[in-house]
Amino acid sequence: MYLDTAVLVKLLVREADSSYYAGLVQGQLVWTAEIALTECYSALLRKERDRVITIKHRRAAWKQVELDIAERRLALVPVGRPLLDRANAILESCQPGIALRSLDAIHLAGAAESASWPLCTNDARMRAAADRMGYPLTPLP
Repeated sequence: MYLDTAVLVKLLVREADSSYYAGLVQGQLVWTAEIALTECYSALLRKERDRVITIKHRRAAWKQVELDIAERRLALVPVGRPLLDRANAILESCQPGIALRSLDAIHLAGAAESASWPLCTNDARMRAAADRMGYPLTPLP
């Protein structure tokens, strides 16, 4: 299974649908692109600034990410030129109908590179692009 960053954050910070996503990934090796590390760290800092979580919670959540990588529960797709070229091709294939964002295209390329299906995202644009590309998707909660 491949996770986008928003779903990864839902596994670290309790949100309304967190338990649904936790159930999907339970006991599985999950994949994400290396960019998710910075995206996730930024999201945790934003949640701390917004007082959704404490600094202690943010630090514990980040330690969990590092532990999941170290213990091979979370695998990372390297972001290099071939992946970026693939992301650009995805962006072009979605043009003009789907206004896909650059980081979302990198995640879609990462999902294809890892070939770890289904793709787990709740982002409407990513889901539309994945559908266009023929990528399997998890159901929404």
